[in-house]
Amino acid sequence: MNHSLSPKYLIDLLPTHRHTRYNLRTANNIPRITATTQMYTNLLLPATVRIWNNLPLSVSNHPSLTSFDQSLNSNMEKPKSIFSFESRSAQILHTRLRLDCSSLNFDLHRRSIVDSPLCSCGSCETVNQIVRHCPLLAHIRLRF
Repeated sequence: MNHSLSPKYLIDLLPTHRHTRYNLRTANNIPRITATTQMYTNLLLPATVRIWNNLPLSVSNHPSLTSFDQSLNSNMEKPKSIFSFESRSAQILHTRLRLDCSSLNFDLHRRSIVDSPLCSCGSCETVNQIVRHCPLLAHIRLRF
Protein backbone atom coordinates (compact mmCIF):
# COMPACT_ATOMS: atom_id res chain seq x y z
CA MET A 1 0.00 0.00 0.00
CA ASN A 2 2.91 2.31 0.70
CA HIS A 3 4.21 1.95 -2.85
CA SER A 4 0.75 2.33 -4.47
CA LEU A 5 0.71 -1.30 -5.64
CA SER A 6 -2.60 -1.99 -3.91
CA PRO A 7 -6.07 -1.15 -5.18
CA LYS A 8 -7.25 2.39 -4.43
CA TYR A 9 -10.16 1.23 -2.26
CA LEU A 10 -7.65 -0.39 0.12
CA ILE A 11 -5.30 2.59 0.12
CA ASP A 12 -8.24 4.87 0.99
CA LEU A 13 -8.86 2.87 4.18
CA LEU A 14 -5.48 3.82 5.65
CA PRO A 15 -5.17 6.85 7.91
CA THR A 16 -3.20 9.72 6.44
CA HIS A 17 0.37 10.40 7.57
CA ARG A 18 0.96 13.20 10.04
CA HIS A 19 4.00 15.10 8.83
CA THR A 20 6.35 16.55 11.40
CA ARG A 21 9.38 18.71 11.00
CA TYR A 22 11.49 16.16 12.85
CA ASN A 23 13.22 13.19 11.26
CA LEU A 24 11.70 10.37 13.30
CA ARG A 25 12.48 6.68 13.18
CA THR A 26 8.78 5.97 12.61
CA ALA A 27 8.38 8.45 9.74
CA ASN A 28 7.79 5.67 7.21
CA ASN A 29 5.25 3.87 9.38
CA ILE A 30 1.58 3.82 8.55
CA PRO A 31 -0.35 5.54 11.37
CA ARG A 32 -1.93 3.00 13.71
CA ILE A 33 -5.65 2.47 13.52
CA THR A 34 -7.14 3.17 16.92
CA ALA A 35 -9.57 0.59 18.21
CA THR A 36 -11.78 0.46 21.26
CA THR A 37 -12.20 -3.31 21.33
CA GLN A 38 -9.73 -6.18 21.21
CA MET A 39 -11.81 -7.83 18.49
CA TYR A 40 -11.41 -4.85 16.13
CA THR A 41 -7.69 -4.64 16.94
CA ASN A 42 -7.25 -8.20 15.62
CA LEU A 43 -9.18 -7.63 12.37
CA LEU A 44 -7.39 -7.58 9.03
CA LEU A 45 -6.64 -3.89 8.53
CA PRO A 46 -5.45 -2.90 12.04
CA ALA A 47 -3.44 -6.13 12.35
CA THR A 48 -1.88 -5.63 8.91
CA VAL A 49 -0.84 -2.06 9.76
CA ARG A 50 0.70 -3.29 13.02
CA ILE A 51 2.63 -6.07 11.24
CA TRP A 52 3.77 -3.71 8.46
CA ASN A 53 5.09 -1.18 10.99
CA ASN A 54 7.05 -3.93 12.75
CA LEU A 55 8.86 -4.98 9.56
CA PRO A 56 12.49 -3.90 9.27
CA LEU A 57 13.04 -1.04 6.82
CA SER A 58 15.22 -3.30 4.68
CA VAL A 59 12.14 -5.43 4.02
CA SER A 60 9.38 -2.81 3.77
CA ASN A 61 11.30 -0.53 1.38
CA HIS A 62 11.56 -3.03 -1.49
CA PRO A 63 10.30 -1.38 -4.69
CA SER A 64 8.63 -4.45 -6.24
CA LEU A 65 6.34 -7.18 -4.99
CA THR A 66 8.75 -9.90 -6.10
CA SER A 67 11.71 -8.56 -4.16
CA PHE A 68 9.47 -7.86 -1.15
CA ASP A 69 8.13 -11.43 -1.27
CA GLN A 70 11.63 -12.89 -1.56
CA SER A 71 12.90 -10.88 1.41
CA LEU A 72 9.92 -11.97 3.53
CA ASN A 73 10.39 -15.63 2.64
CA SER A 74 14.13 -15.57 3.31
CA ASN A 75 13.52 -14.55 6.94
CA MET A 76 10.76 -17.06 7.65
CA GLU A 77 11.30 -19.98 9.98
CA LYS A 78 10.60 -23.49 8.84
CA PRO A 79 7.35 -24.79 10.35
CA LYS A 80 7.75 -27.22 13.22
CA SER A 81 7.60 -30.82 12.10
CA ILE A 82 4.72 -31.49 14.47
CA PHE A 83 2.49 -29.38 12.20
CA SER A 84 3.64 -31.02 8.95
CA PHE A 85 2.23 -34.51 8.97
CA GLU A 86 -0.13 -36.63 6.91
CA SER A 87 -2.17 -35.11 4.13
CA ARG A 88 -3.16 -31.50 3.61
CA SER A 89 -6.72 -32.19 4.80
CA ALA A 90 -5.35 -33.73 8.04
CA GLN A 91 -3.19 -30.63 8.57
CA ILE A 92 -6.25 -28.40 8.11
CA LEU A 93 -8.29 -30.42 10.61
CA HIS A 94 -5.41 -30.34 13.10
CA THR A 95 -5.08 -26.58 12.76
CA ARG A 96 -8.82 -26.03 13.18
CA LEU A 97 -8.75 -28.08 16.38
CA ARG A 98 -5.75 -26.15 17.73
CA LEU A 99 -7.32 -22.76 16.95
CA ASP A 100 -10.79 -23.62 18.30
CA CYS A 101 -12.33 -23.25 14.83
CA SER A 102 -13.52 -26.82 14.44
CA SER A 103 -16.99 -28.18 13.83
CA LEU A 104 -17.23 -29.48 17.40
CA ASN A 105 -20.38 -28.37 19.20
CA PHE A 106 -18.39 -26.35 21.74
CA ASP A 107 -16.79 -24.19 19.01
CA LEU A 108 -20.04 -23.88 17.06
CA HIS A 109 -21.98 -22.92 20.20
CA ARG A 110 -19.40 -20.25 21.04
CA ARG A 111 -20.09 -18.69 17.62
CA SER A 112 -23.89 -19.01 18.10
CA ILE A 113 -24.28 -21.55 15.29
CA VAL A 114 -25.74 -24.39 17.38
CA ASP A 115 -27.93 -24.23 20.49
CA SER A 116 -25.92 -26.50 22.77
CA PRO A 117 -22.21 -27.25 23.31
CA LEU A 118 -23.03 -30.79 24.46
CA CYS A 119 -21.87 -34.04 22.87
CA SER A 120 -24.23 -36.98 22.29
CA CYS A 121 -22.88 -38.50 25.51
CA GLY A 122 -24.01 -35.44 27.52
CA SER A 123 -20.59 -33.85 28.18
CA CYS A 124 -19.37 -30.58 26.72
CA GLU A 125 -17.96 -31.42 23.26
CA THR A 126 -14.42 -30.00 23.44
CA VAL A 127 -11.24 -31.34 21.85
CA ASN A 128 -10.05 -32.73 25.19
CA GLN A 129 -13.38 -34.45 25.83
CA ILE A 130 -13.53 -36.02 22.35
CA VAL A 131 -9.91 -37.19 22.33
CA ARG A 132 -9.63 -38.42 25.93
CA HIS A 133 -12.97 -38.94 27.63
CA CYS A 134 -16.00 -39.45 25.36
CA PRO A 135 -17.39 -42.97 26.00
CA LEU A 136 -18.93 -43.03 22.51
CA LEU A 137 -15.45 -42.87 20.97
CA ALA A 138 -13.70 -45.31 23.32
CA HIS A 139 -13.48 -47.99 20.60
CA ILE A 140 -11.61 -45.56 18.29
CA ARG A 141 -9.19 -44.59 21.08
CA LEU A 142 -8.47 -48.26 21.76
CA ARG A 143 -7.77 -48.89 18.10
CA PHE A 144 -5.23 -46.08 17.90
